[in-house]
Amino acid sequence: MQNPSGETFARGPWHELPTSFGSLLRPRIDAIASEMVEAIRDEVPAYRRPLDSSMGRDLVDSVCRAMRQFAELTEAPESTQDHHVRHFRHLGRVEFLNGRTTDGLQAAFRVGARVGSRRYAEIARTASLPTEIVLPLHEAVLTHINALSNEAVRGFVAAQARAEGEVQRSRRALAQALLEQPRGTPREPLEALAARAR
Repeated sequence: MQNPSGETFARGPWHELPTSFGSLLRPRIDAIASEMVEAIRDEVPAYRRPLDSSMGRDLVDSVCRAMRQFAELTEAPESTQDHHVRHFRHLGRVEFLNGRTTDGLQAAFRVGARVGSRRYAEIARTASLPTEIVLPLHEAVLTHINALSNEAVRGFVAAQARAEGEVQRSRRALAQALLEQPRGTPREPLEALAARAR
């Protein structure tokens, strides 16, 4: 997912998968997503919040979205992926704004990929799809999760850079205010600016 056009996906292993896999996956998304979410919450401490919390809802939504995107890519590998790119970049921004690192996010992606890879292979077996598709199927899962992870990191880094830029602007404004403030005047108005400047 190097850019919003889905260029990386167009070169990906989805061309080697039968387009019917998407329609096989769609009715199972909720059940597999539930298993992924449970595994993520069990294995990644940062995501152990209740499912009815903001983080819990974001987790469930993102897992379901990732699986819907996988089905879309199987059915139409050349399709534009802008809507998903925006979501996963936003997810990275949310992680930064909530004071978390990308470590937990990356771990959650890996756990989801592991569960998904196993379940997708079971779907292929149950549907009697040729065994030759298992390797490109696993490759597609790894390519997909790597692309989603990269987009989330881009969102995180962009939010971090924006915040650091705001801190630098606040520091310059604070320094200027301190230099311009005559002696003996109250300092209260500077407190908010000092807090923003950290």
